[in-house]
Formats: sequence, structure tokens, C-alpha cells
Amino acid sequence: TEAYPGEAGKKAIITAYLNQNFYGNSSYGVKAAAKGYFGKPLAELTLAQYAILAAIPQSPTKFDLMKNAEEICLEPVAEGEECSKIQLVVPATTEVVVRRDYILDLMNTRSTLTGKKHTAAEFDAAKAEVVELTPLPAINWKAPHFVWQVREALSELLCAASPGDCPQV
Repeated sequence: TEAYPGEAGKKAIITAYLNQNFYGNSSYGVKAAAKGYFGKPLAELTLAQYAILAAIPQSPTKFDLMKNAEEICLEPVAEGEECSKIQLVVPATTEVVVRRDYILDLMNTRSTLTGKKHTAAEFDAAKAEVVELTPLPAINWKAPHFVWQVREALSELLCAASPGDCPQV
């Protein structure tokens, strides 16, 4: 906080943290996690989805939503045949969903940012929301660490002012 003083410094610190933190499933940054888990931009997430992304940094490997998800068949399938319509759902009893609910409670009772922005009914609805994943197709990189290094170098070259959020890359 000495290097980044004041309110602007706090915003810079949290922005850097959110844009570089690991969220499991090869996702680095909260925007990538929103796309990777829910298939939509960060601004379109529900209250429950925001809370579950807030839960992941405590233990990204343990709380990886893909690892905690179960496949549910959405169509009747004859015996011996494979299901072609599958939905990935994280069960309500998993640790990550329990943590999401805890975070929603904290947001409701302690947060000056969200506590008065939402009603108690909205927080209850968020806790009841099923965690459905719509993952993007997996990218099969042969050297993911190298790819991330190249992406980081490119973003520093192309977006020197804000390398953590570089649309060109």
C-alpha cells in the first residue's frame, strides 16, 4: 500500500490481483474464469456466480468448478447408448458451493458495497441458484506456461498502460 497509496492505489492493487490470480481450469484472471466457467462476460454474471468466483481464490485447485462438477444427462437414453446432451452441474453439497453461500452471507451482512444493493430475497435466491457450467471448448496447448509467458509479453508490448487487460492479445 505504500507503493500504491490512497483509494486509487487500492483499486490498482485489487485490479492487478483479480486480473492475475489463478481460478482453476487454466483460467488466470476473473474475466477468464467468467468466460471459462459460465461462457459469458463478467458483467453478465448473476450474484451467485460473482460469489462463487470470489470463493475460488482461497483454494483454486480444491474449488475448481470443473473438478467439482457432475455430468447430468438432459435427455432420455436407451440402455447401452451414450448421452449426447450433457449439462455440468456443481452439487450444492460441495465445499465450493458451501463457501459461495458463506460469501453471500458476508456480502449481505458486512459488505458496504453489496449489502444494501440487494434484498435479503435476492441473497436467498442466489444461495438457491444451481451452479451450471457452460465451459468453452478446451484448448489443448502443448506448452501452456510458454503460451502464458508469450501472452504476458505481448500485452506489455501492445498495452503498456494496462497490460493486465489487453484486448489485442
